[in-house]
Order: sequence, then structure tokens, then C-alpha cells
Amino acid sequence: MLRLRILNPKISIISSQTQIQKSFLSSYVVNNKTTFEKKNGFLFFEGKRFLSSNNRLHHQDSLSFPFLGVRLSVLQDILNHQSFNANMKTSDVCSNIIKPSTQELQCSYSELIQIQQLDQNTNQKVGPANIFVSHAWQSKFEDTVKSLEVFINDSNNKTKLNQDTAYFWFDFTCINQHDGPINHHEWLDTILLSGIKVIGRVILILPGWDNPIPLERSWCLWEIYCATISQSTTTISFSFPPYQVNRFINGLLNNFDSLIDHLQSKVDVVNSETFIENDKLMILSAVERTQGVHKFNQLINERIKSMVLSYGLDVLKKKKQVDFVDESNQNKILFSKLYHKIGLLLRDQGKLKDAETALLSSLQLYESVDSNHSDIYSILHDLAYCNQLQKKFEESKNHYKRLLFMQQKNFGSEHSSVATTWFNLALVTSDSGSFDESELFFSNALVIREKLFGPNHEDVVSVLKNFGKLYKKQGDFQSAEVYLQRVHEIEERMFGADDLRVASALNELGLLQYDQGKYEECEPLFKRALEIRVRELDSDHQDIASSLNLVAMLLSNQGKYEEAEPLYKNALRIFEKVYGFTHCEVATVLNNIAELYRAQEKFSNAETLHKRSIEILESILGPDHPDVATALNNLALLYSDQSKFEEAEPLYKRSLSIYESLFGINHADVALTLNNLGALYNEQGKYEDAAHMFKRALVIRERTLGVDHPDVAATLGNIGALYYDQGKLDDAATFYLRALQILELKLGSDHPSTRTLRENFEYLQQQRKTMSRTKN
Repeated sequence: MLRLRILNPKISIISSQTQIQKSFLSSYVVNNKTTFEKKNGFLFFEGKRFLSSNNRLHHQDSLSFPFLGVRLSVLQDILNHQSFNANMKTSDVCSNIIKPSTQELQCSYSELIQIQQLDQNTNQKVGPANIFVSHAWQSKFEDTVKSLEVFINDSNNKTKLNQDTAYFWFDFTCINQHDGPINHHEWLDTILLSGIKVIGRVILILPGWDNPIPLERSWCLWEIYCATISQSTTTISFSFPPYQVNRFINGLLNNFDSLIDHLQSKVDVVNSETFIENDKLMILSAVERTQGVHKFNQLINERIKSMVLSYGLDVLKKKKQVDFVDESNQNKILFSKLYHKIGLLLRDQGKLKDAETALLSSLQLYESVDSNHSDIYSILHDLAYCNQLQKKFEESKNHYKRLLFMQQKNFGSEHSSVATTWFNLALVTSDSGSFDESELFFSNALVIREKLFGPNHEDVVSVLKNFGKLYKKQGDFQSAEVYLQRVHEIEERMFGADDLRVASALNELGLLQYDQGKYEECEPLFKRALEIRVRELDSDHQDIASSLNLVAMLLSNQGKYEEAEPLYKNALRIFEKVYGFTHCEVATVLNNIAELYRAQEKFSNAETLHKRSIEILESILGPDHPDVATALNNLALLYSDQSKFEEAEPLYKRSLSIYESLFGINHADVALTLNNLGALYNEQGKYEDAAHMFKRALVIRERTLGVDHPDVAATLGNIGALYYDQGKLDDAATFYLRALQILELKLGSDHPSTRTLRENFEYLQQQRKTMSRTKN
């Protein structure tokens, strides 16, 4: 299955030789020197189209996107026009200056400027647009121009464009105002979208954050949407008139959450306005065709949050240049709060390294004021969680332990916040493989919460659920089932059989059965959870995608590939719609589809998806994250299946290096890669290297997981296979038998892995008997 993609629209360029069915021809003379002809709506000079094909994007010979942008000086010149006054709105400027100026040639203002500069041999005032301006026609035009001046003159301007190199796509200069109104869905769905994507940068003009007129305008919302769905290729930011800049910065510092809430509260495409009523109907129709109203508003609000984040980062970079900043404790606290809010937004977007930097800056500023400030509690928690997401377990533990000490000192050892920190410490130590320590921390949290809230409280249930997960990690499936079954019973009793929390509990029980290879027991649990979510949630909710992914994973492992593939496709579609094309959930489903293809020996398709998954994970998490290491392992397995050992080995080694640098040399994930490297060397006949890898993996797994864990059995089986390949059948039998005993104990006699190993062992025994008879 290929990953779902939004196909680029089909664009055709009309050359000057395009056949014209209905044409009209007029001649114009500028300053008695240059003669232009207008034919079928396009200007010609000496028989040739005046605008090059690079300046217009055409679709089906009927609609076009004009790329001819103008320099800032063109807009500034309008402010000096004899008909201009400071109270003019953009709509007034269009009616009183732009249309009269272009009346004779019936062309766009950009084309008029181009004609004039050719005639007058002046500097290039027009050129291919590289910044798209989104603005409201009911705003004061002077404020809009001044906002563009602020943007261009900003030292943090990421475009690196200046007044000589920036060409603005400004609608009333670029679009011919003498043409009729645009009333064609292809302009919205294809032409405008493609034009914004080609330009690559959008600047949204806000007259002020307390009165964000463009966010109440249909066209501006659609333009933000176009920039948003252009994936990572189109940047969007906003700018203000000079007198509003400090007001916005003050809003960021003093009312960050309220500022975002206020901006987002203005977004409602149904109640938005347009200058022309039919435009709104056209845009609403496009919204319904593409995303639906709710999802459309949600996408715009997420983009607004990202724009505020970007602006806030710029403020922090140049905070010493801001005229109201001093070294007082009050301002340090204000900037610390901003660092904290920015860090949380970055974390929620998966930009964990940047989030950690912001949160550390917040902590350092607070500590410079008061090391016991009450806000330090939440910063330590958020910083610890950010480190946990990055798999920086020691740093995470240290922050949580510092927080725990402060909480116990100030609130007592049985406070609910103390229980929460014990719980979080347990999660970190579980993730790091310190299972005994994790069990102790979970027990501490459970004792406090049961004492404070009783046995059926949701916080108690959360501990029980994670106790079950902890035992499952250790291969103690029986203990895990006791805890997870108790969770299911409590939540079903408290909330009813069709509650979403019950669906989550069913999935946890299903995963437990899945890990034991009990697919028949697993299937109804996964499917019941999916039924609940489909009934209770929107059809494109991310939790439905998660359930689809689980059901598909189960079907794939049962060999039901044709049933699994469409479920994976639907899960991928939902995740891409909810999160975009570069999110960890998207990478996970891509990886699972790749594994589906690997099982079907569709190696080329599998390789493409594995590489895409790795690309996403590296872009979000960085090249040295353990999830990247896992993805590298999976791609290496794909190459190993094709006997492409030279491609596989460096991937395994890079994966091993990542795990060892993050977790040390004795972690379970290190053992996983050593095990796979051993199998690779065995396939190549490098038996000594293979034995070294397998034995090292065995020592780690026995130490971290216990001697009876199924992963220990996997390594024992691989060592048995290594001895078999060398003709050492007695040694092979010893390891096969020990591995088989573990699998029968932990997974049962009907698990696929148990059956496979039993068949191998029985075949080996037959060969040993044959060899024994031959010798005798």
C-alpha cells in the first residue's frame, strides 16, 4: 500500500501561441513611445505576450494566478498619491486610486507599473511575488503598509528579504480589478492554493491583537488555510503597525493564554464576512467540500497558535532590544512565564529540544529571582516530562526528585501532588528499564491515592493500569492481567460499558493478549474498543485511527493482509488529516504498513515507507532519538530479508550506537539490536561475530528482564540456530529446548513463536537421531 498523498493540481502554462477562439484587440500608446496591444485580456508588446509565462499560473485555459508582485515602494507611493488620505480603507484605495489608474489599459496595477518602468527605464518595481499578503479590505490601508514596513525592517525577519528583493503579492495590485468577481471553485481549490504554495511565504496583517479584523474575514481565513495545507513548504507569520507592536508583546508577557484564546475566538468561517456576499458562499462551499466547518476552524486555530509561538520566540531572541525591558525581578518573571508558555507549545508540537531549551531558560530566570518561587513546581514537572519524552531518563528523574523534595517539604509526604510525582517517577524508571525501582514508586503513589480518594478513583485506576503495563514489560503476563482486568471492571462499573475510558481499558487488555500471541482472545477486545470509539467520536478522530491501527496490526500478524491494508490506510488518512504529514503517529502507521509489505515481500514499497517514517521521526525528534533507532532497526531487518547485508549492517550499528549513548550498554533495547546484528552475522557465516552478539544480548536480557522472559527465549533460539548452522547439533538442541520451555511457560503451547520453535526442535531431534544411527 502506498502512503496516501494529496496530489499536486494539474497546471498548464498558456504560451503566447495559445489558440484564442474569441479575441478582441485594442491598442494603447504610453507617453507617445511604447505601443501595447490588449488581446483576449492579456497585454502584448510588438506582437508578444507582455507577461512571461512565469508570471501567470493557468488552469484549463480559463483561470489564472497572477504572480507579478510589487515592491514595498509601490505601496508606499500610494500613500503619497494626491487622492490618498490617512483614513482610507484598502477598499477605498482600490476604488479611488487603483481602478482609475488602470481604467484606460484595463489591466492590473502591477502590469501598469511594469509598463511605466519599461517606458521610463526605472528600477525594477515589480517582479515574481515572493511574499503573499493576507489582509482585510476594511482595515486602514496606511496601517497595512506600515505593517509591511515593520515586517521587512525586522531584524528577525526569517525571509532574509529586504525592500529591494521583496515582491509582495497584494490582491488589488496583482489582480485586474476591472475583471468580474472570481466566482469559480477552481480558483479556491486549485489556483489560489497552488499560487500560495509557489510563493511560499504568507504575511497576515493584524491591525491589533485586540481587534484582529482579518480573522473575521472569509478570504483571510481561506488564505491561512491554503498556507496551512501546503505542508512544510509555506511559512506564515503576522505583522502589526508600529504602534501595535509593543501592545502585542505586552499581551504575550502578561496575558499569553488570554491572547491566544482571544485570537482563536474570532475564527468562525460560518459567521465570517466578505466584501462581496457571493464570495462568502463560494468559500463556505469550498470549506464543506474539503474539511468541513469544524475541522477548518480547528486547522486555522492551530495555525494561529503556531504563529503566536513563532512571534514569541522572536521576542525572546531580541528581548534586550525591547524598550520596556529592564533587569527588575518583575520583568524577569514576566519573561520566565513567556519562556514557560513557549516551551509547552513547542513540546505539544513535538519540538522537544527547543522545548527543553525554553523550559530551562524559564527555570534559570525564576531561580535568579527566587529559588522557591511557586511557579518552579510546574516548570520542574514540565521539564522532567519533556526530558522523559526525549528518553533523557536521568535528567527527567533528577528534575522529578527535586520537585518531590520541594513538595514533601512544603506539603507533607501524603499530599496528592507528592503522589503524582511518585507516579511520574515510576513512569520514567519503567521507561528506562529500572523495573524494581518503578514498582516501588508506583506502590508509593498507590498507597497515597487510595488513602486520599478511595479504591475506585480515576487516579487510583491510572496507577493500576500502569502497574499492569509494568508487569507486561517484564513478561509477567499473569500479574499484568490481574491489574488490567481490575481497571476494566472498575471503569465499566463507574462509567458504563460504552464509555471511552472502557474502550481504552479494552485496548490494554487486547494488547496483553496480543503480546502473548492469543489473537482469538485479542480480536474481540480491539474490535469492541473500535465500536465504542466510532459511536462516540467524530469519524476522523485520532483515537479511531489508533484503534484502526491496532486492529490492522492484529490482522496483519494473522496473515490477513488484504483485510489489514485498508484499515491501515484509513488510520493513516486520519492521522495525516489531524496532525499533518510530519507527526510521530503518522510515522508509526507508515512503519506498520511497511512491515505489512515486508511480510508480503513487497520490498520496494516497504523500503519507501520505512525511509519516509525515518525521515519524519528524525525531523521531529532528531537523529539520535530511540524511536529513530527502532525505525532504523526495522529498515535493517527489511534489508536483511533481501540478503542486502551491506545496507543492513550500518543501520544496525547506528541503532546500537543511539541506544548505548542514551541508555548505557545494558539496556533491553541494546540487547534487541545486538540480537538482530547476531542474526545478520549468522546469515553471512560470521559465526564468531554472531556468537559474541548473541551472548552479549543474552546476558543483558537475563539481567534486565529475568531468565524466563520471552525475549530471553528469542536469543536462546537464535544461539541454537547458530550452533545448528555450524553442525553442532547437540549444543543447538540444548538452547532450543531451554527456549521452548520458556515460551511454553510464558506464552503457552499455541503461540506462533512456540509452535515455530517446537517444529524446529523436533526437526533437529530427527536429524540427531539420523546422525546417531549413521555413526552406529
